[in-house]
Amino acid sequence: MGRGQINEARYGAFPFLAVSRPLPDGQRLRVRFSTSLGSAPANETNAVVASVEETAATTATGRSTYDPATKTVSGAILCTLPSGKRLAISFEHVPVVLQ
Repeated sequence: MGRGQINEARYGAFPFLAVSRPLPDGQRLRVRFSTSLGSAPANETNAVVASVEETAATTATGRSTYDPATKTVSGAILCTLPSGKRLAISFEHVPVVLQ
């Protein structure tokens, strides 16, 4: 995840993942992964909300997957920041402690 961090991770009946990372301009990107009801397996998310500081990104898509065997999470996001800049981030096999 580079300079990013996982702030919260929950998988199972109601999966949720919150990550954040600093942007080059010093602001903080926050991304919340969740699921649309009944539309993803228990260890996956398929809905994303992204924001920079308190301003929502104009578009955001992505997903994450938790691997219970290795206790790691992988995922990706593509979003358009409030500034209009497009941002793509991916992360693989990041260790997590579920809450």
